Amino acid sequence: MKKILFRKLISDCTLFFLISLISASTIVWVFQAVNFLDLMVEDGRDFLLYLNYTLLNFPKIISKLLPFALFFSFFYVISKYELNNELMIFWNFGVSKIQLVNFFLKISLIFTIFQIILVSFIVPTTQNISRELIKNSNINFFESFIKPKKFNDNIKGLTIFADEKQKNGELKNIYLKKETEKENFQITYAKSGFFKSSNNLQILVLKNGQTINKINDDITTFSFTESTLNMSSQDSAIIKVDKIQETSTIDLIECLNRFINIQKNKNKKKIFIQNCTVENLDNIYKELYKRFLIPFYIPSLILISLMLIIYSKENINYTKYRLFIFLIGLAVIIFSETTQKLINDTLNKLKKAASTLGHSEVSIQAKDGVLSLSVVENQNATSNAYQIDIDGEFKPEAVFNFIISISNLKILPGDYDVEISQKNITQFKNKEIPLTYWIALEKSSTYGG
Repeated sequence: MKKILFRKLISDCTLFFLISLISASTIVWVFQAVNFLDLMVEDGRDFLLYLNYTLLNFPKIISKLLPFALFFSFFYVISKYELNNELMIFWNFGVSKIQLVNFFLKISLIFTIFQIILVSFIVPTTQNISRELIKNSNINFFESFIKPKKFNDNIKGLTIFADEKQKNGELKNIYLKKETEKENFQITYAKSGFFKSSNNLQILVLKNGQTINKINDDITTFSFTESTLNMSSQDSAIIKVDKIQETSTIDLIECLNRFINIQKNKNKKKIFIQNCTVENLDNIYKELYKRFLIPFYIPSLILISLMLIIYSKENINYTKYRLFIFLIGLAVIIFSETTQKLINDTLNKLKKAASTLGHSEVSIQAKDGVLSLSVVENQNATSNAYQIDIDGEFKPEAVFNFIISISNLKILPGDYDVEISQKNITQFKNKEIPLTYWIALEKSSTYGG
């Protein structure tokens, strides 16, 4: 009889889970498909390409909605059983609450493994296929992406702004900023412009404008009545550049292993892996965290829904209790979706601030018992524009200002013990793995006073 009861329970949970997951995923998919349809209509592409691309996004949608659908289905079924006095049948046939919890935990582990497989292997593969599909379709995304009065930086190294976009596709008051090597750039302004196709290439034609070139300390300016820019040669951050999210899990693990072996001075055969760079290591860590650790929130969601069996409806205000349990589960789901976005170390924040402000150095300063990190201008340590105070107690008499070039801070993400010698050398020793860096301080560093 117990087996029949458990079969009935899991059958109800599975049915409601599939209904809620498929329904919610379909709704989200339809909204995304409609947005992409506008792009297809503008570019005149066939329906088959449109359908294949949107369907390839379905696994990603399912991976996002699966935890919520699972929690909601189990929450609903257990609540229904309690309200209909069906849980009493379990208790009368000798099924204990512990047995019921163990049963559901085993099921949650199955869903956890499935979620890991989904987000670690299936989703990256389908996302990569969808990108290749669009990449090879010659869709004019450049024209479609440009919206009036909005800065567009989807193209790597290029920012585009248009004040007006007419129905015939003509652009008015166009601003372009093209990043080149180091701190050099090219700024172009044109009164009008339009896109045209030539030999399967997407060309941006600019009319009546001016271009400013900055190369090192030299600035040159020239005017033009007509100029062209080959957009097909640009790397689109959306279409042409593979994202870390689309890189296979095996490649990401291999990438981390390679850098660890390099730091350990072990020979490692070099194999090309997309996005396997020092600059991307932090994002790689976050992506692997999302793929392997986030799914383990699923058992906690199941346990939260099982809190409904602790009390019967006769003993408490069951409506308020259900609402309380549901809000807890919802909070866990929201946290699981945002926690990887909150994983960010102090050093990474400083790097981003430095990139935005155009600064090149990090200042580690102790004064009046406070330790702070800030980004500063090159050879001008007094011009702090972004600062982070470090929690902790420091001796008031400890006074120093250590300056480190940001270009030297290319280290693996993690927690480090830092030692600084009077010979202007810093030692970064990783707390988790046998990894040590020695980084030189800038000559402008000071001790005392």
